[in-house]
Amino acid sequence: MFLSELKPKQKELFLDLGICLSKSDGLFDTTEKKSILEMCREMGIENRLEKEHTFEDALSLISAEITKREKRIVLLETAGIVLADGEFSEEEELLVKKISEGLGIEYSEYENVLETVKELLKIYSKIGEFLTKK
Repeated sequence: MFLSELKPKQKELFLDLGICLSKSDGLFDTTEKKSILEMCREMGIENRLEKEHTFEDALSLISAEITKREKRIVLLETAGIVLADGEFSEEEELLVKKISEGLGIEYSEYENVLETVKELLKIYSKIGEFLTKK
């Protein structure tokens, strides 16, 4: 939704975080891959499904020079990643907590964003059902 607002280097680092999140539960299924590739398209960057930085390095680098709005965008967009497969695993939650902490945003704010994104996904699903209805 807002990934195009990130600077080029931030986009690449966000993608690394997203790939790490998607793979954190030991599964990297078709839905998660599709989500990552959709984010690449949205950001206008080359498609890739492999990270270039470790999770820790990507988080450290993206946190270094980022505005409050950009921090919120990163956190918001991670909600889409962790919900892509319909599951929010313990491993994903642990990494999201680290991202939240690294960005200096309270995890409770993330929990609120996660609920909002869940509601949004339900609305998208209803719209999809309406559009494909015979």
